[in-house]
Amino acid sequence: MNPAALISKQKNMIGILNHIIINEKVSRPALAAEFKVSTATITNIINELMAVGLVYEGGIENSDIGRKAKLIRFNARYRYVLIGAIVNEQKLHLYVCDLLGNIIDFTQEHIPMVLSEENDEEQITSRILEATTAFQSRQPQEIKDKLAAAAFSIPGLVNYSANIYAPLLNWRSFALKNVLAGITGLPVYLENVTRVQAVYEMRFIDEIEKNVIYLSLSPGTGMVNFFDGKMIMGSNGISGEVGHMSLDIDGEPCYCGNRGCFELFCGELSLIHKGEEILREGCPVLQELVEKQGRLLNIGTLIDAKNKNSAKVSRLLKKAGKHLGCGLTSLINCFDPDRIILSGTLIEQDKDVLQYALEEMKMHIVNKFSRNPVISLGKLHEDEMHKALCAFVLEKLLPEFIQ
Repeated sequence: MNPAALISKQKNMIGILNHIIINEKVSRPALAAEFKVSTATITNIINELMAVGLVYEGGIENSDIGRKAKLIRFNARYRYVLIGAIVNEQKLHLYVCDLLGNIIDFTQEHIPMVLSEENDEEQITSRILEATTAFQSRQPQEIKDKLAAAAFSIPGLVNYSANIYAPLLNWRSFALKNVLAGITGLPVYLENVTRVQAVYEMRFIDEIEKNVIYLSLSPGTGMVNFFDGKMIMGSNGISGEVGHMSLDIDGEPCYCGNRGCFELFCGELSLIHKGEEILREGCPVLQELVEKQGRLLNIGTLIDAKNKNSAKVSRLLKKAGKHLGCGLTSLINCFDPDRIILSGTLIEQDKDVLQYALEEMKMHIVNKFSRNPVISLGKLHEDEMHKALCAFVLEKLLPEFIQ
């Protein structure tokens, strides 16, 4: 087969596999209709995929007309992935998952992540490596033999050289990839958490929507821009830091060195810090929830306080919504996307905040009378980072699986 035909065939196989993955189970006739090819062509491709174990037949199509077709499913346990998610300044989650993100094993490690004189890079790296090694070692041999890769999500920037810049952890040029590859013996993927989430969300976007923006408000504020269906990385591999776009140049200082950053108004960590200030100043509703009921001061607690008529918390969240609207206005005016996907506990749990944002956006976008921007919420929940990481890795590995 000539190289061009081989590339075309591989592309078709990847497209078919992705369709099966997203839809969970698909018949051969349905695949033929979707990809506008003959059933015989689909049958040949499926037979090849079955021969290597990537798909299998499972179930019968539910139809009252004609011969019932067998359904094709993706074999999620073809390989496994070792997953690491740095959740915050103290917490590392480790998983072994199948290729669809179903959890095989999980552990939570408490590791001081903030770089300081007392807790230097060598100590932090050593603790991460020890935890990862111990977790990998405890897996059954049949799992170890089928581990395809390791993937870690980072709450910060990861450039083309895999150097990590994470101001919340005080990491300025933190090298982790090579040492992880050395101790796991696996290909290692390190990526910014927002980009990992965005890849997962793009699974569910119609292919005709080529220009999509993914905006995450958790824990900071990050953006991923897809142009012509491809993620824009930037010259250094660190594009998307919209959280540090200044909405008020005379505003409060941000840890990044700027003032009045988008993240200070809408990022979940920033809102929690402001909630702590409200609590210290005195807020009976918030004090009841936190001090008497023992609730953690998080976004959910702030939303409950607002719903219980706390004027101070209501003002805080309304301001967050309006600034989110300002940020959306800038993104739409700059990029004119087909769709913006929003994620984060704040807008998922408080429809008022989302409404404030949309009202603000509609008032200020250019040519507002003839534009109707498509805004939707993400499908990934905050406790499903492992699914996103598996989707991220699977996109990298599929071409290797079908070579």
